[in-house]
Amino acid sequence: EASQCPLEQALPALYRGKRVVISGDEKQLPPTSFFLSRAHWEDEEDGSEQTLSPEQLRKQFGQEALFYAEDLLQAAIGSYRETWLRVHYRSEHPALIEFSNRVFYQGRLEIPPSCRGWHSGQIPIEFIEAKGTYLERTNPREAQIVVKLLAKWWLKHPGQPPTIGVVTFNNDQRDLIEDFILRRCYKEPEFRAAYERERQRRDGQQDVGFFVKNLENVQGDERELIIFSTTFGPDPEGNFRRYFGPLGQQGGERRLNVAVTRAKKRIIIVCSMPIEQICGPDLNPDPNQLQPRQCLQFYLQYAQWLSQGKIEQARQLLEQLCRARRVAWGQGNPESPLEEEVLEELQRRGYVVDCQVGDAGFRIDLAVRHPEPGRGYVLGIECDGATYHSSLPARLRDVWREDVLRGRGWRIHRVWSTRWWTNRQQELDRLLEAIDRALKETARSSA
Repeated sequence: EASQCPLEQALPALYRGKRVVISGDEKQLPPTSFFLSRAHWEDEEDGSEQTLSPEQLRKQFGQEALFYAEDLLQAAIGSYRETWLRVHYRSEHPALIEFSNRVFYQGRLEIPPSCRGWHSGQIPIEFIEAKGTYLERTNPREAQIVVKLLAKWWLKHPGQPPTIGVVTFNNDQRDLIEDFILRRCYKEPEFRAAYERERQRRDGQQDVGFFVKNLENVQGDERELIIFSTTFGPDPEGNFRRYFGPLGQQGGERRLNVAVTRAKKRIIIVCSMPIEQICGPDLNPDPNQLQPRQCLQFYLQYAQWLSQGKIEQARQLLEQLCRARRVAWGQGNPESPLEEEVLEELQRRGYVVDCQVGDAGFRIDLAVRHPEPGRGYVLGIECDGATYHSSLPARLRDVWREDVLRGRGWRIHRVWSTRWWTNRQQELDRLLEAIDRALKETARSSA
């Protein structure tokens, strides 16, 4: 990760290479030792170190900007040809990454759709209003809620709970949560056993154990469930100070991006901040001039609305923040005569079918909803076209693309146009059998 590598440490490797490939993400955190020397920076209103973008550095200092570059990636941007890796693999539901995609990456990421669907009501974002108090850089109420959530997941799912990580906005809140965990371990042997088991948990050779980390140290980590304690809130007198330490300073949006993109399956946000007061009168919806605290307010509003089932409001918010592409929340229209005919046949038989589900390169032509509300999609249907037959790269990409979708839980059935035109009834029977088989498999898996 070049954004975590200081330039001076990279130079020996660069001089040894005949070719150089520098891989990193400028929307992630640069290397920093700030919290080691100034642990209480988050309470300071002024005196923060300002971070200039690579473009600003070059405009101000020219080639001498290299002396001011925080990391290898910042030094490389603008000097080398850039290639974007567009496909996002971590998040199993688009809701977990869609905010970052729109606000930080201008909608460039291609995100495989979830077979649960936006309409299913199974949005993997939970927003808990803790109504806690921010006292001496900690929020005890939020820490208590975090420990209760851990007990819920560990003790009610003793066989195979999800891998869990806890993220906080500062070191003090991290230490308080760890202290509360140890207190409960001392009182409850069952909780202590679960805690020790989850800390040592591995997936083959990979460490997937439980952790509690502040956002400066969590980059690169991922867990199935992330519990995010936003820490800040009103003081004991009820006053809410809009100081968020490094999160509120220039470059703070990168910290937010890191914190909210660690989850593979679900994120729970424990928050005490009055969302509408984070920016106060300074809220500016201009997507080209968002400040870090504005990103924070918009994200918390997005998460709260999704948690409350207000999907349309969340969609409108994202489209307001990034108009590069329309946010794909559910469905579009058929794009070929074949899709129209398949759709008509299925609707005639009572199936509810959505068209063009997903976004960018991962759209599924037709998706059959489960007959029971809230169960998501039971089958995805791909209809091949002229491009598929004429292009070997298109066919190879389609094979890889289908593997990615199956990895997200999709059952995929392909309808071949040549077979449909020559023997429509046989192809239709194959499709109906695939739907019936998928329904039975779904019933068995949920039994």
